[in-house]
Amino acid sequence: MAREITDLPSFVAIARTVVAQTTDPRQIPVRLKPYLEELLRHSEWLDQQYREPDPETFAVYTLHQEPNLLVMSAVFLPGQGTPVHDHAIWGMYGVLENETEDTRYARVDDGSRPGYAELRVIETRRVKAGEVMISY
Repeated sequence: MAREITDLPSFVAIARTVVAQTTDPRQIPVRLKPYLEELLRHSEWLDQQYREPDPETFAVYTLHQEPNLLVMSAVFLPGQGTPVHDHAIWGMYGVLENETEDTRYARVDDGSRPGYAELRVIETRRVKAGEVMISY
């Protein structure tokens, strides 16, 4: 890593370059992971307004959006989570503060029934502050 990543504009600049120069989309998060880990070593870059929870459901804030790059802040209170979902593209997330539980699933049915999926848990782990998870 050539430079310290301490703010969102620096991370976005690196991400633009990596996205533009990487032909295999599955390699994008692999290449970006150390930069997100570096950004997570600093917390002052994320304004308080993007750290505010929603007592009803988790809060999501768009921090940066352009074609091929979306950076968001998601804030969860204890016990909150997301429904099972598939991003259908590469993605990654990092934990800035506290920790979260990440459960990965495998689809075990044949996908022939619209609106239905039979799933099997393949991994559950605690993701702590500073850690980055990649998904495809």
